[in-house]
Amino acid sequence: MDHRRCIAIAPPPTMAADRLSGLPDDLLRRILYFAPAREGAATAVLSRRWPGLWATSGAVNLDTRSYDRAHGRDLSFEKRASFLAGAAAALARAQGPVRRLAVDVVAENPGEIYFFLHDPDCYSPEGYDMLAGVLGNPAAQHVQELRTGAASSHFGAGGAHGIDYRLSFGALPSRDLRLLHITNCTDLAPPPPGMAFPLLAELVLLGCTTSLGGLQGMIGAAPQLAVLHLEHTRLTGASQDVEEEADDGGTQQQHDPS
Repeated sequence: MDHRRCIAIAPPPTMAADRLSGLPDDLLRRILYFAPAREGAATAVLSRRWPGLWATSGAVNLDTRSYDRAHGRDLSFEKRASFLAGAAAALARAQGPVRRLAVDVVAENPGEIYFFLHDPDCYSPEGYDMLAGVLGNPAAQHVQELRTGAASSHFGAGGAHGIDYRLSFGALPSRDLRLLHITNCTDLAPPPPGMAFPLLAELVLLGCTTSLGGLQGMIGAAPQLAVLHLEHTRLTGASQDVEEEADDGGTQQQHDPS
């Protein structure tokens, strides 16, 4: 009698067992719509049907945390160079219009964020504005949803705690913008005279500081504005500074565009 044990070896997984490939393209695109650009582009190795889907998702989500593995958690100049190169590459690879653009800058030390976004050694009279450079990319000029913000992971990356950096409404793509969400900007400048946001329907300011006149100017530049949500947002320039904060931590106002 042959007492040797027979061992059955399972065959390796085949492409037919690729469950991701069984999902409809529209569902895959919807998943990738919310993925950071660096990770979204890397999903091409997961499934034979994923290559190219991220580029057609209609979204580019830029997040400094995507570069932590290569550069650490600090916001170094090398990390900024990689971030800018990745942003330009992601916007260039997008196939079709970019409908959603998100820019998130996160650091443990909030003091690093200003130096990351505004190089104090820049000799330009206008200074250096990294966000304006990204938002000025031709591929970003027709976004319908724009989310931009900075946060300290020490306080919780999603919280409202105010970060020392500046952003001008005038630097934003305005033609097709419908939803604008800005987080933790303590120097939010008003739009220049004559600038219009003809389709903007919802404006959310979380942990921001802006002048009352600047906010009024933004409302006046958006004739279709229906929702104005202010949360932990400080309005300056009135007879007395006002901080918008309801019992639930925020205020939401319905604005009649007529």
